[in-house]
Amino acid sequence: MGALNLEVRNRTIRQFIVTYLLAVMLIGIIFYFQFVVIPKLHAKETALTNDKIEELIKYTNDADSLVLQIQKAENLEAKALVPFYNWTNNLKTVYKQPFYEAIIISYMDLVNDITLTNGNDTTLVSLKNNMISLQKKNIALQLEGEDLTTKLREAKAAINSK
Repeated sequence: MGALNLEVRNRTIRQFIVTYLLAVMLIGIIFYFQFVVIPKLHAKETALTNDKIEELIKYTNDADSLVLQIQKAENLEAKALVPFYNWTNNLKTVYKQPFYEAIIISYMDLVNDITLTNGNDTTLVSLKNNMISLQKKNIALQLEGEDLTTKLREAKAAINSK
């Protein structure tokens, strides 16, 4: 009987040691990720974000100088603004986050306002009017689509109830 109890006792001690070692390893892994891996990833992401912001600041400086040149231009035509709009659209495809897009769109709006106040070129005004009319048509079509959808539901309900 004594040997059996000794064997059970040794097995219990081994199980305790293995469990204790696994728990210590798990805690060690958690601390390693918490204090080593995650801070490294955070530092890397912060550095990438700072680089993107520095690039955008450089581009905003370029945009400021372009806007000033556009403001000072006496004879401003729509085709002269095409490279500016292409450039801002390229920036919007690179910087897709809403924060960056808001900055880029603000420059586009500023140039649009300058062009509208210039008065020599009415291309943007006509495009804006076309956009407004298309938006009104879109709203009308959406309302018509909702009406047709409700009529379809009513017709399906009438068929299903028969």
